[in-house]
Amino acid sequence: MSAPKCNISWKVAALGVLIPFLAGCAGYPDQQQAASAGLKHAFSLLESQQPSAKWDIASAIQGDFDCDRTSDFAFLGTAGGDVYVGLVRGANQQVTMLRFPASGQSQDALCPGRPKLAPESLDYDPTESVGRVPGFVRSKNCVGLVLSTGECDDIHIFWDRDAERGGRAFCPAGKAGAHGRG
Repeated sequence: MSAPKCNISWKVAALGVLIPFLAGCAGYPDQQQAASAGLKHAFSLLESQQPSAKWDIASAIQGDFDCDRTSDFAFLGTAGGDVYVGLVRGANQQVTMLRFPASGQSQDALCPGRPKLAPESLDYDPTESVGRVPGFVRSKNCVGLVLSTGECDDIHIFWDRDAERGGRAFCPAGKAGAHGRG
C-alpha cells in the first residue's frame, strides 16, 4: 500500500491570503499614529483660530469634505450659547468655521439639546426633495455633515462648490433651509 498523498494546496492558498494581510497589518500602528497626529494637529489649529470656543476632540470626524481627495477633519464646539462646526482642510490646513445660534428665531438656530455632528453621504440628489441647492455636487467620494440636536430639523452641511468654500448648509424636504456663517 502506498501512503496517501497530502493535499497542501489549501495551506498555500491560506498563506497566499494571510501573508499579504499580515504585511498590511504590520503598518497599521504607524497609520494609526499618523492619523492621531493629524487629528491632534487639526484640533490645535482650530483651537488657535477660535480660542473662545470649547472644542470637543471626541466629536472629530475625518473625511473628504471639500472634495479634493485629501482627508479633512471636522469638530464640534460651543461658545457663548452658540454651536460651531469647525473644518480643517487636509491639503492646506485652512480652517473654516460655521456658527449656529443655540436658540432664537433665525432659520439656522438650533433647538435646545446636546448638539451632535455626524458624517453624511453626498450620493443623493437634493433637488428631488428641496429643489436646486446652489453649490451642491452629488458625490460618491466626498462627505457632508449633519448637525442635530434631536428635537428640531437637522442641518445638512456640505462644501459649497460654487463659492469654493465651506459654509452652505441646507435641510431636506419639508424642513426650512439654513445657512451657516463662516
